[in-house]
Amino acid sequence: MSHLLSLLLLGILVLSSGCSSNRKSFVILSNLQSGNNIGDVCRNALAFNVHEVLVVGKPNFKEKLRGSDRGAKSRLVFKHYNSIAEAATYLRTQFPNTLICGIEIMESATSIASYPFQEAINYCFLFGNEGGGLSQKQREICDKFLYIPQYASGGMASINVACASAVVLSTFANQARYSETTIRNEKFI
Repeated sequence: MSHLLSLLLLGILVLSSGCSSNRKSFVILSNLQSGNNIGDVCRNALAFNVHEVLVVGKPNFKEKLRGSDRGAKSRLVFKHYNSIAEAATYLRTQFPNTLICGIEIMESATSIASYPFQEAINYCFLFGNEGGGLSQKQREICDKFLYIPQYASGGMASINVACASAVVLSTFANQARYSETTIRNEKFI
């Protein structure tokens, strides 16, 4: 039985504070090169209520951020792993109702615009490297692949990984019905 099917049959609920939804989201940072992109993904993770950021390799990754995270690194929960397999094992052990979704442009992937995120399932998003996309080892831990559709004829080969993380995390937060943060003085508080 596939991991996806077994999760759907289990129907496990996990309670989470900070949002009206019972679902959690995670991000795996693995093999990203640009400190600005890493910082921007962290900033997006905070803005869209990611439960934990799993960092593979690079134990000193916070030094590369160059302030692009705008303080997110001090407010997010980070877990460090030496390999992508260790990160996947942690998720599957501690949060067994979690699907790992590789975000990649591929014919067999599903458009995030039409993907129905399942109730009672947590989602972990793994974004590909800025140049090469997801490695074979990264693909092997994924339960599902999603892509962000483009609409311009002859569009771009891909969009920036930080931009992709904003689209994916916002789409999930919206479908998970996370509570929107209050706006005051033209800022979210």
